[in-house]
Amino acid sequence: MMTVEGELAESESITLKPGEATSLNLKLEADKPGVLHVTVYLYAGKQVVDRRSFSVEVKEGEARVTVDVTAESEAYVGDQLEVSVVLESSSPFELELKLVAELSDGLSSEAPLEASITLPPGATESVTWSITAVEKGLQSIKVVAERNGLVLDSKLVQLVVEGPAADIKLRAPSQVAAGEEFAIDVLVENKGIRREKLMVGVTADGCEVKPAIKYVQLDAGKTTTLKFTGKAEASGKAVIEAHVAAPSAREVLDSDRIYVKVEKKVEEATAEKKVEEATASNTTASLAATNQTTVSRQAATGEASPTGGIFSKVRPLLFSTSGILVVASGGVAIAVALAASRKRPERTATQEPPPQPQKVETEVYDEEVD
Repeated sequence: MMTVEGELAESESITLKPGEATSLNLKLEADKPGVLHVTVYLYAGKQVVDRRSFSVEVKEGEARVTVDVTAESEAYVGDQLEVSVVLESSSPFELELKLVAELSDGLSSEAPLEASITLPPGATESVTWSITAVEKGLQSIKVVAERNGLVLDSKLVQLVVEGPAADIKLRAPSQVAAGEEFAIDVLVENKGIRREKLMVGVTADGCEVKPAIKYVQLDAGKTTTLKFTGKAEASGKAVIEAHVAAPSAREVLDSDRIYVKVEKKVEEATAEKKVEEATASNTTASLAATNQTTVSRQAATGEASPTGGIFSKVRPLLFSTSGILVVASGGVAIAVALAASRKRPERTATQEPPPQPQKVETEVYDEEVD
C-alpha cells in the first residue's frame, strides 16, 4: 500500500512463496509542482512487516492550452454582441488559469471581462461575455489565457462597426433688428444605413435661441427641416452654430456655423435721429445768432467782416436813425436793426421831445456788395 501526504494513493495484493522475490510498479501522479512525501507499507494480513518512506520533487511540466474566440464580424453602433471563448488543455496536469479580454476603444462592457478557470488535464471549458459596439470603425477583441502571470495562449479577432451619419445646413437672415425674433432653420439629412434618432442642438453668441435642442427620427437617406427662433437684444454680430449627434454614438456627426448682423432697435434709431436733428437745429440757431451779433457790431463800428461777409466792402453810412442803419452801395439800400447800447430813459410830459434824425453825408463805394 502506498500513501502520499498521508492519504492512500494506491494498493496491490500479491502472493509470495517462501524465498520468492518479485517487483511491483505503483503509479504516482502529481497535479502540480512541489515536494510529495510518499510512504510504502508491506502488510502480511493486518500486520505491517515493512515500511519505506521517501520524498518526490515534482517539477513544472509543460502547460499547454489553446484559446478560441468567436464573435460577429460586423456590427452597428449600439449593438450588443456575444463573445464566446473556448479553452482546451493538453497539459498532463491541472491548470489554474486567468482569462482576460481586452477591447479596443470602440467596444465596451458593463462588467469586467475576466474569469478564473480550473482546467483539468485534457479538459475543455467555455466562457461567454456580452459587449456593446459604441464607435464606428475597425474594432478588435483580444482574449488572453494566463497562468501565474505567464501568457499560455491568446487570440485576436476583429470586426467592422458601422454607425449613424448625418449632414446639417444652418439657415438664418443675414441681417436682423435687435429685439425682434427671427427664424433659424436647420436642414438635417440621415446619411446612415438605418433609421436613426438624431439630436440637433443650436447655440449662439450674441443672441438667444429657443429651443436649444430638438430630436428627430429619420429613416436612412431622408431629410427634414427643424425650426428654431432667435432673438438678439443688442446690436452687433451674432454667431450661430448647429450640431447634430446620435444618442447611440459618442461623437458629433456634423456641424455648421453662420454669422448674423444685428442692427439697432427701430425706436433707438429713431431717437438717435431726433437727437441728431435737434443738435443740428440748435447748432444752426446758435451760428445764426452769432452771425447776427457780429453783423450788428460791424455795422455799428464800420469794421470789415473777417469772413468777407456783406459788410466787408461797405465802410461809410448813408444816414442813420435811432436804432436803424441804412447803408447804400451801388444803388442798393440795406437796413440793419441795431440793438440799443443802453436803455432809453423814460420821457415825462415836461421833458423836451428827442431831436429828429438828420441826414448825414457819407462816402459810398460803387462796387456791388457780394
